[in-house]
Amino acid sequence: MGRLGRLVLCLTAAAGLAVLLCRAVLTEEAKGPTPIPLFNGKDLDGLYPFVAGHKKGEDPDGVFRVEDGMIRIAGKPNGYLMTEKQYDDFRVRIEYKWATTEEGPRRNSGLLVRCQEPDGIWPTSFECQLMHTNEGDFWLCGNTTLTVDGKEQSGGRVRKKASGTKPLGEWNVVEAICDGGTITNIVNGVEVNKGTNASLRRGKILVQSEGAPLLVRKWELIPLRSAREGT
Repeated sequence: MGRLGRLVLCLTAAAGLAVLLCRAVLTEEAKGPTPIPLFNGKDLDGLYPFVAGHKKGEDPDGVFRVEDGMIRIAGKPNGYLMTEKQYDDFRVRIEYKWATTEEGPRRNSGLLVRCQEPDGIWPTSFECQLMHTNEGDFWLCGNTTLTVDGKEQSGGRVRKKASGTKPLGEWNVVEAICDGGTITNIVNGVEVNKGTNASLRRGKILVQSEGAPLLVRKWELIPLRSAREGT
């Protein structure tokens, strides 16, 4: 084979390799951002507890503990598990179920996003309600504001517009999408609430202990773009 032939073969091989690399990059981009586990299934690394009556990081009675690959949340006293990092635009997803199904207990909890300092019951934030039958209601903590159905809401509760409730004893998947000033709550695949012009655009994320025992088997965050992270 002459020099020209070898050159053509080299160029053809290089072009083929470039095509394969482009395909690999496009395939990876099509998959979207890699989920970030907020709970790693083994311990509470990257999270810290705050329990009423105690200092940040103190949990002497084990309100939050990991057993059998799940976070077991006692429900009493009031408190939360908070991420150590702050996030801006993301989709946060939590899979949970109530540990008891008998009548009586007040099954209440919440997934709070864009949480601000200082720690306390409860920090300034937006809550996606996890209370049984009320999943997806907004609670605007600390006089945060959000526009829902064209009306600016300040503090308090904003009821959901649809229902994705499952019977007690079944696993639930609740998501909160924070995209700029828009926050969307999704319960078991159903969009139940949406607000715009959120007064906070960045903060930490927490899950509450507030009412009855709760099991969390998965808790993850998916960046919507190259979101900033920090401490």
